[in-house]
Amino acid sequence: MVIPDESVDYPMKADAIPLRSLLEGKQQFVVPLFQRQYVWNQTEHWEPLWEDILRKFKEHLSGRTSAPVHFLGAMVLQQLPTQTGKVTQRQVIDGQQRLTTLQIVLAVFRDFAAQHSFTNLSGDAQEYLINSRREGSELLKLIPTQADREQFKQVLTLGSLELLNQNFLLVKKKGAKKFDKRPSMVEAYAFFYQQLTDFFAETTHLETCFSILLESFHVVVVDLDKTDDAQVIFETLNARGAPLSPADLIRNYVFLRVAQQSNNLDALYDQYWAAFDQPFWRDSVLQGRLKRPHSDVFMQYFLTAQRGADISVKHLYVEYKDWIERDKPFTTIEAELQLLAQQGVNYRNLVLAPTRSSFGRLAQFLRAYDVTTCYPLMLGFLSSGTNLDELTRVSRTIESYILRRAACGYSTKNYNNIFLAALVACKNLGFSHQTLLGFLKSLRSESAVFPSDDEFESAFLTASAYYWGQKLRYILIEINRSLFTGKTEEIEFPVLTIEHLMPQRWSANWLLPDGSKANSPMAEDDPRFDLYRQREKHIHTIGNLTLITGNLNGSISNASWDVKRPEILNNSSLPINQTLRQYDNWDEKTIEERGQWLFEQAKKIWSRA
Repeated sequence: MVIPDESVDYPMKADAIPLRSLLEGKQQFVVPLFQRQYVWNQTEHWEPLWEDILRKFKEHLSGRTSAPVHFLGAMVLQQLPTQTGKVTQRQVIDGQQRLTTLQIVLAVFRDFAAQHSFTNLSGDAQEYLINSRREGSELLKLIPTQADREQFKQVLTLGSLELLNQNFLLVKKKGAKKFDKRPSMVEAYAFFYQQLTDFFAETTHLETCFSILLESFHVVVVDLDKTDDAQVIFETLNARGAPLSPADLIRNYVFLRVAQQSNNLDALYDQYWAAFDQPFWRDSVLQGRLKRPHSDVFMQYFLTAQRGADISVKHLYVEYKDWIERDKPFTTIEAELQLLAQQGVNYRNLVLAPTRSSFGRLAQFLRAYDVTTCYPLMLGFLSSGTNLDELTRVSRTIESYILRRAACGYSTKNYNNIFLAALVACKNLGFSHQTLLGFLKSLRSESAVFPSDDEFESAFLTASAYYWGQKLRYILIEINRSLFTGKTEEIEFPVLTIEHLMPQRWSANWLLPDGSKANSPMAEDDPRFDLYRQREKHIHTIGNLTLITGNLNGSISNASWDVKRPEILNNSSLPINQTLRQYDNWDEKTIEERGQWLFEQAKKIWSRA
């Protein structure tokens, strides 16, 4: 079986050589920065590779020495200029996942042999991993891309699974069923070490099997001429082999240009790009019906913000390349990297919603309301040099627009087009709060309108708690937050739950307005049915809802007002609850009064001005 890497049918002349021939001698394989990180995993790659290795071992040990060699796949290499006296270097254009894994397998053989006192075998294996009598940057035969170098160095040099486990501890969070993931190269080493341990319960044939690995596994090596365009080759590989993500291709395109134009590749990577190789950017996020990594989503939103056009993920790389080469938006590649890095931080803050960022409240709101289509608009403002006060007003207007429409039950389906049109308007007229507000107020259709105060009020006072869902909690928290003064203490909001002041099961402790006790549910032919129905409607409106802790909720859930009010006042310091002092009784009228008061607060928070 050939494990898929970035393999393709190559038009150039290729040579098939055993693994021994590929790795012997003083040389170094350099994975360029434009390559992706190590991504192979156990199910799709390590297990099939081990099955192939195991099959060849068993064939030879059973006496079938004439069995055909096993082809591991192709590797595309390009000679790099090397100073006299230095180790010869070849750039890995294709096959780095396979080559990295084979190096880890050989490191496992070396360390396993050393543990079982096969000193000569361990030394032989070392020759295929380390350039003898070399040190520093020339020591290892394989140099992975920057983000993987430290973990690879430890896998190759620590010398045992025990030391590797000490440096990369298996950690399980409290209550979790599985251990946290360790770096993929570490997991690969642990996997293959376990396989060797299981297979070589007796080490009789260890040396024979090591020779089989080096001689019976062949790779097809394609050496590119120095005149061959590595980026063109790489794009071809991506089109016909295992596809890279659009963000990977953009990364490749950027750093190939860096390599061509600058001697500071490592410095530029460390300063501007290293953060993009953190795990967050590989995590998937739902976009429409598909899951995509944050890196792809960010690049799509970034380019949409820069070009003022709806950019498809499918055409993201082509659009980015066209933008750079046709529009020439940057005087230097460093300026390009600087903006990407700044906007990467901004996107991450929008997604993770840290409260201390300049737009933390909007980020939390967008998460609560599950709206990401305004991200390009926000990125446009953030890259325009908008000052903090103006950015705050912009954030509040976007929040007000979305929340008012949600309250009125308007669809979110057109938001992509609305926020893109707002972005274009700001690009043409200037990125300012006034431009954005004027644009949103100009919208008239139901699919885009910015609801008036009257529309907002009507919906706010009559909508059911079940209609609002979890969004209601955000509204109550923000109203409560707006009531804080310098003399009040804030508490951690995540511990709060929504409480019905007049309970959902009210009939046991609450009389109807006419003073009678009701049965719930009540028959429609009961003369008091209208009173019962009105109460049921009022119970789920916002005027009857507040925020309390879970413990307090459970203790007073269905209690009467005479019991519930003092318990809330004595145990809750929230301003939204302290206002309940003014209500000696709690009925439909007071629910309406409080609902109106809450709306007046909401109108100020989510204004249309």
